[in-house]
Amino acid sequence: MRSTMNQPAPGQATASGWRPRRRTIYAIVGGAAAVSVVLIVVLAGILIPAATKSLLVHVSAVTLSFAPGDNPCFPTNYTNQTPVTVIAGGSEAITVPLSDQSNGGARDCTVESVSVLTPGFSLASANVPLHVGASGSSTLSILVNYPPSGYSGPLNLTASVTYVLPTITVTSLNFSWVPSSNPCGLDSPVAYYPHFVGFAGGDFNNTAGYASIFSTNSCTLIAVTTPTPGFAVISANVPDPIPQYNFGGVSFELQLPSTAYNGTLEIDLDLSF
Repeated sequence: MRSTMNQPAPGQATASGWRPRRRTIYAIVGGAAAVSVVLIVVLAGILIPAATKSLLVHVSAVTLSFAPGDNPCFPTNYTNQTPVTVIAGGSEAITVPLSDQSNGGARDCTVESVSVLTPGFSLASANVPLHVGASGSSTLSILVNYPPSGYSGPLNLTASVTYVLPTITVTSLNFSWVPSSNPCGLDSPVAYYPHFVGFAGGDFNNTAGYASIFSTNSCTLIAVTTPTPGFAVISANVPDPIPQYNFGGVSFELQLPSTAYNGTLEIDLDLSF
């Protein structure tokens, strides 16, 4: 008969306490928990920066272009190369300094509207219409709403510009002494601006100089007028005494026609003697 004195009872550990099947189960469970912790840490390292990035808007540069691009008022586009990073869904205030660069070639330069060209961004407000006087300056203020999700790149805007070009072209000034036969001995006047351009409905200042070299009598310039339709003399520094053997001159202001004109301008200088 086989002895059973050294056999362990069912469920009873041996003297050494060895329970191989249960230890194997614990090892598997413990290893799975460790792997889960590692995966959570790795995923958190990937997802958290990605989520943070999706909440930021990075604008590398802001460019404002003018339309039409060949306008004489603000022909140079505005660009700000300073990068800006904000939370998605925020907004940014943009200021653009403006100055009339037409050098008299245009008037009533006005920024009529501002539009956002970059998708995802929108215009919140702008101080338009904004008029910039001749040779003057002003500041265009724009508030832009940022997209609700992440973005990285430039922000492009455009502004529409209106202006008035000169439509009055005087090719030459023709002066006439009135009466033409007089004892003053005056030569033909010479205008400071012998030809000029202007704006319909505007005004223009000019000066004419003359000499009384061959006079037999002293005269006085008493009036400056024009027979050219559409023009009028608003003011002139008369009366102007013209002594013998001397030089004189007269300044006058012209009212320009309200419609386009291209041609000569007749000026009458009325004398008294």
